[in-house]
Amino acid sequence: MSFYSESSRLYIADPGRRAIFTVDTRSHKPIMTEFLSRPLKSPYGMALILSDRMAVADYGASSILVFSSKGALLFRFPPKD
Repeated sequence: MSFYSESSRLYIADPGRRAIFTVDTRSHKPIMTEFLSRPLKSPYGMALILSDRMAVADYGASSILVFSSKGALLFRFPPKD
């Protein structure tokens, strides 16, 4: 899990559902919504990088994926052949 205080959003990595979810903690009835799922295989950890990027440790893909704040894949390490 990661919390971004500027937007009051909680981000949750769920390896069972192969997705990252977000919760707006300012809401009176917080609802978990899917932030991104593809191309994730088994996301086990994540970190917010500045305000516009998220690094996800994808155990199933043996890689680190970096996404924009909109969920677009920016790059992966190691690069895919």
